[in-house]
Amino acid sequence: MARAALERDSRHAVGAGPVESPVTPMEVAANRLKFDYFRNDCFLRPNLLLQRASRLAGIPGYIVHGRGDLVCPPAAAAALADAWPGVGLELVDGAGHAAEDPRIRAALVAAVRRLASDQRTAR
Repeated sequence: MARAALERDSRHAVGAGPVESPVTPMEVAANRLKFDYFRNDCFLRPNLLLQRASRLAGIPGYIVHGRGDLVCPPAAAAALADAWPGVGLELVDGAGHAAEDPRIRAALVAAVRRLASDQRTAR
């Protein structure tokens, strides 16, 4: 089940096709753990993170999210951005769930640089 989930996750979420390299026992174990968390809503009450996101006010952040993400819908990133005062949000066109996607990677690097620059300016 974990192997099938990993392959399905890779094909659909990343858009890169099936996993080409052999799946290691560690990857199978990690996916079993991940899916156990997802199956149990990460052991949190519904909407708890969004309800408490206002506590992040004053903590610098930037959300980078693929517009084509099928694992975590972009609406979830937008909801978090609405609930977290002062956070930045970039929805990356043509990108899905994978941080390895060059478009996501470029947006992440730009976001980190922006945050670092903001911190230097604030001093």
